[in-house]
Amino acid sequence: MVTESISDNILNLEIYAGEGKKLQETIFTLLEPYLDQNYHVYQDNYYNHMTIAETLLSRQVTVCGTIRVNRRLPPEMKKRISL
Repeated sequence: MVTESISDNILNLEIYAGEGKKLQETIFTLLEPYLDQNYHVYQDNYYNHMTIAETLLSRQVTVCGTIRVNRRLPPEMKKRISL
């Protein structure tokens, strides 16, 4: 779901049920109208993945959220988590 931060209006919605489209494809379908416009996305750990975050950053979308340790984290980030 993509929502507008001030009004909480739903701007785009797609239900991901683990079938059909891959997760990354679903995310980019939802965000397509907002790519390359310097938006910021908040994700929970189910949707957040280093590859997705890197791709979004390359499309001028920054990402903030929790991430699972097994999601291809750089070694320096894993060190900080284990402290």
